[in-house]
Amino acid sequence: MIIIYWNGYPVCATRIDSLKKYNYEVKVFSKKPDVPFKSFQNQIFPPIYLEKEEDPFDYLKNQVNKLDLLIITGWNHKSWLAVSKKLKRKGVKTVMMVDNNLRYSLKQIVGSIIFRLFYSKFADYYLVSGIKSRQLLEFFGVPSSKIYYGFYGYSEEYFPNKSSNNKYEVNREKAFVFVGRKIHRKGIDILIKAYLNYLSKGGDWQLKIIGSGNYKIPKVENIIQYDFMQPKDVAKLYQKNYVFILPSRLEHWGTVVAEAAASGMILLLSKRVGSHPDLLMPGINGFLFDINNEMELVNLFFKIQNFDQNQLEIMSRKSKEIASKFSEDSFAIAINSILNS
Repeated sequence: MIIIYWNGYPVCATRIDSLKKYNYEVKVFSKKPDVPFKSFQNQIFPPIYLEKEEDPFDYLKNQVNKLDLLIITGWNHKSWLAVSKKLKRKGVKTVMMVDNNLRYSLKQIVGSIIFRLFYSKFADYYLVSGIKSRQLLEFFGVPSSKIYYGFYGYSEEYFPNKSSNNKYEVNREKAFVFVGRKIHRKGIDILIKAYLNYLSKGGDWQLKIIGSGNYKIPKVENIIQYDFMQPKDVAKLYQKNYVFILPSRLEHWGTVVAEAAASGMILLLSKRVGSHPDLLMPGINGFLFDINNEMELVNLFFKIQNFDQNQLEIMSRKSKEIASKFSEDSFAIAINSILNS
């Protein structure tokens, strides 16, 4: 049996269903998501939502003899760390999923010492989101043989990565799309400032913004706003537009990037988006930009605007190809490899 604790149960957690191909018995625990997603109870392995005061070990103690693997998200959940410690002592394999990036900050330098002394005792293996998370764990002293990719990616149920034989798969609109909370960390102010500059210089592509938040977007004809959308509605929007933009000041990885790429979107990412080494090949399926250089982003808006249809379609197809490495199967393959290691 596999027990998984996935904090907040995001959309990408539905990738757990890929474990069905190996016929594992799986139980998934979570706290209720802060984001108003519709129920995930139709999943093959639906989440069991725990209240804060509930001790997860109460659910597991009678099933310890059946357990093969425990997987938990991160090192910030004390009750699950305690469970991991107990089960590890009983011979159950334990996995910690990590999405933090190596930044060589003072906090991480101190954290590397704390990790070696304390947190390294809680897990046998680690499942990371991408290259930058792997670098962090190696900096913390974790052997590369204990690190697997597959934590994050896209769910094919919501974001199918499919290609057709048509030269142009869909009649995409020439627009830049932002999906996320309208907050400082996500760089919404950076995006709006650069986009208004682009419009003032004659740019004509639309900007579509999807998400909640208090940041006031100016009422401009070319800026279209949407409230929070359910994943399948976001997927439809991705499939109908060309460019996805994420100007974050800090983004550990960014599953929205994988979802957009799987949907065939060209990527415009700030250098602080953790998934850019995994999902973006500059000049091939999109571009990187510095959040402190407004004109660089403005020029990239025009660069993409000036591409012809063929160039846009080639980049779109390349995004799908690159994203395929982060399909839901990547999760199942990693977990199966750990169990058979």
